[in-house]
Amino acid sequence: MRLINTKTLQIESFPCFDRPEIPHYAILSHRWGADEISLQEMQSPSASLTSKLGYLKVLKCCELAASFGFEHVWIDTCCIDKSNSSELAETINSMFHYYRDAEVCYAYLSDVPSNEDPWMIPSKFRQSSWFTRGWTLQELLAPKSVIFYGDDWKEIGMKSSLEKGIASITLIAPRALENFEKYKHKFSIAQKMAWASARKIERLADMAYCLMGLFGVNMPMIYGEGRNAFKRLQLELLKETNDQSIFAWKRAAGHNLAGYGQRRGLLASSPVYFNDAHNIVQRTSKFQSKYSMTNVGLEITLPFLTSQLSWVPKNSVSGAFLAVIQCSTVENAKDDFWLNTHDNGFLGIHLNLLSDGVYERIFTQALEVVDAKQVTESAIERTVYVTQTVIAPISQLIPSQYIHVFQRRAFPQLDHYGLTPKTERLVNWTLGNEDVKLRIGAGITTSNKGTALLFTYDAAKSACGIYVGLGHQGFYYNIVPDVTLQDIESLKGVWRTRTPDMKAHCDRTSITLKGGRMLNFAVRPGYVDGMRARLVEVSAEGDFRLERIVAGLGILRQLWPDDTPIS
Repeated sequence: MRLINTKTLQIESFPCFDRPEIPHYAILSHRWGADEISLQEMQSPSASLTSKLGYLKVLKCCELAASFGFEHVWIDTCCIDKSNSSELAETINSMFHYYRDAEVCYAYLSDVPSNEDPWMIPSKFRQSSWFTRGWTLQELLAPKSVIFYGDDWKEIGMKSSLEKGIASITLIAPRALENFEKYKHKFSIAQKMAWASARKIERLADMAYCLMGLFGVNMPMIYGEGRNAFKRLQLELLKETNDQSIFAWKRAAGHNLAGYGQRRGLLASSPVYFNDAHNIVQRTSKFQSKYSMTNVGLEITLPFLTSQLSWVPKNSVSGAFLAVIQCSTVENAKDDFWLNTHDNGFLGIHLNLLSDGVYERIFTQALEVVDAKQVTESAIERTVYVTQTVIAPISQLIPSQYIHVFQRRAFPQLDHYGLTPKTERLVNWTLGNEDVKLRIGAGITTSNKGTALLFTYDAAKSACGIYVGLGHQGFYYNIVPDVTLQDIESLKGVWRTRTPDMKAHCDRTSITLKGGRMLNFAVRPGYVDGMRARLVEVSAEGDFRLERIVAGLGILRQLWPDDTPIS
């Protein structure tokens, strides 16, 4: 373990020959900035090192620790050799222990003024990005003592004195904030996942890696594995515990792709699916199970009841079943986390029989509450295989969330005739000299919604319409070269005057408008505002100009029954 000497700023390694024990140390928790310094820079400092903001952070932390009598401090930016992959993996597996074993943790909130009242609602403290990151969850819970400092390195308060406020910010139970090491076994897997459900990370795999210490799990790091890391984390948990709240997740709001027909396995693809699990606790019963992951799926023994679902998939062999998992809900879960202090029955998940002994999870948007007496009297225990198909959130399934329309050359200032969108899935557009950005959000299900772009030319005597839309299968467009001005005026809702031939197979086209001028249309994948987008280019000769946008058109599916989306 490397530590920084607070007086000399030298990097020292422990244990060593003359100091076989790791000395007492303070530890820093912070958000990484763009100008952090590395281990190599600290070991071989250059003349420009002291001008870096990252160096100032190290200096201030060392001064603070020294003022409290600490000779050493640990800072993740410069106490890890990140060029050594094996050391990096070992350190990340040990990170929770580093924070747990520190005498004190200094949480530096660079976006919070120290002279602000942290109890004020709203306050910069409550809104600090430090509370939104995946890695800082363990940095909040693991240390015995956490002291918060503002942007000027002046104290804001301690975790113990700010406990109530932090609990309301993070939705973490006060007892966990008070002493996580003491009470960690009192909280279910689902509850711990819920604490992480709203936090953000830079790489998908890090969402699993930053939770390893919280669950007491060690596993090799495979950078580049993405979402599969979270699956591996859950499989490691299944080896260590019989806490079936790990299965008590449900599809998050806005992740509905195919309604009731969305099917998955028993394992979640992200902590976001535990967002509503703060009140789910482990429950003991006579039904016990062991787990094993096979090439068929997860082998598990569960009590089965007949499901009351009115809908079953077309591939169902004998209908749906309700599998009972050994967990329950409690009231006031942020305070009451104790096992067996409730009588709210069990929770159940819906399974569909695919073939002999092989099931899939269906109706993932809900967990059913099952009466304990019904389980005892009517449930039949079965050993089954549940297939594991991880489906990504809708933001990855839909080709884009933005349609970005732009023209290659300068045009006159566009007029804005704002019509109220007919659906919340279309957010207000913006108009400017050179581009139009239409956001179509992630709430799209089986309905397809489109937007019409109305262009005029020949001194506004002629018009053409371009229709663009996102459906659950992809991006579609249609170009109508001759639209009358009366058609433009009538476009206030659903376009019902014609049946456009929606296209979904080509990414560019050219058509001839009235008078012989050419209109060129192209669509390409790209990014806008950090989100996947379809970049639509429209160009034409002469006085061709965007006249109006009409949002919320109901472009019905039957208009292109045989089409498939473009790639």
